[in-house]
Amino acid sequence: MADWTPDEALASLQLGLARLWDRAASALAAGHEQVAGLALRRRQVLLHELDNLSQLVAAEASNARMMSRIEAAARLLEATLAEVSRTGQPQPREPVVLDLDPAVQSDMHQLRAQLRNDLRRRPDEERRKEERDG
Repeated sequence: MADWTPDEALASLQLGLARLWDRAASALAAGHEQVAGLALRRRQVLLHELDNLSQLVAAEASNARMMSRIEAAARLLEATLAEVSRTGQPQPREPVVLDLDPAVQSDMHQLRAQLRNDLRRRPDEERRKEERDG
């Protein structure tokens, strides 16, 4: 990111947030609700920081100041992506209980609905493929 403009770095963060949403959905589908909730909470934090950074870009703040904040956000994003990717590992013996704020609860609800819809569509798609392939 050192050679990037702030706009390029922000665009990269936005792509990373989309990956984080997908990984949270995968974690939720695998039954790792706490991991998904943590990922969605961090996503909310990163969305807020992305909004603040966009305002700094619009206000033409110094690149050095913006890039240090962008790099910090990128580190948080990458760490979160790595944590969510480890859902195949055993769960802790005592589950951690997170008190999720309303925005994260809303995201969890949206992910659950998306997963239910995906599961409903899958049998129809498989039937159509079988009919098409013979």
